[in-house]
Amino acid sequence: MLLTLTWAAERGLELGPLFLRYYQVLFFAGFLAGFYLMRRYFTKEGVSAEVLDNLLIYTVVATIIGARLGHVFFYDWAYYKQHVAEIFMPWKGGLASHGAAVVIPLTLYYFSQKFKKDLGHSFLWLMDRVVITVALAGALIRLGNFTNSEIYGEPANSTVETVYFRPVLDYMDQYFSDQVTDLEFVPMGRALETDSLLLPQYDLVITPAENVEIGALQSMLEVHLIPLFNLQKKDNRHLYIPEDAYVQPMDGG
Repeated sequence: MLLTLTWAAERGLELGPLFLRYYQVLFFAGFLAGFYLMRRYFTKEGVSAEVLDNLLIYTVVATIIGARLGHVFFYDWAYYKQHVAEIFMPWKGGLASHGAAVVIPLTLYYFSQKFKKDLGHSFLWLMDRVVITVALAGALIRLGNFTNSEIYGEPANSTVETVYFRPVLDYMDQYFSDQVTDLEFVPMGRALETDSLLLPQYDLVITPAENVEIGALQSMLEVHLIPLFNLQKKDNRHLYIPEDAYVQPMDGG
């Protein structure tokens, strides 16, 4: 491996009582950039700004509804059929871009027919221009996925790779904050070979809470962390802890 990126950045910013995710910023930045691009196209080709305002509303609504339904039906229908009300709560998470890819063209066709006189152009003309903004928005959303430490694909050997530690930090903060005050991942400069993969190795440096002994940390490692990471589904198994891993003090501490 030539380069390993250790990704453990926060998913967003604390703004008083609110937490603003970078994904949310990039998601809406995609619409904003698309709006300004479409305004240039519409102005150049003599289409009124009022039509563009309506187009923005239709596109935003279609994107959110399509992406939400895509997640519900393509990925987690077994859950949502038991919790139907949560289908209408996209702020709880769960959007799938290919759901939007189905709904947006249908919405644009409806839009092109409803505003046919004001638009002055065909559905295909509209699609030719919207697809440029969709590509830009898609790139920004994928960058947002990266900041969220999600949709990273299956583990693979590569000369340039990324190791995502944010899920580990979140898990530890949620369940072991009373035992651990800080975690740090220190590259060891060597790789572990397992299942035909070369995995970059790290030392996990744990700062225990006061009065927490090594035995408790070793138990946490064996009972919780090793099963959690090593038994994940293949597309989520981006971290591996050797079964013989153990906790040891640093500098006699």
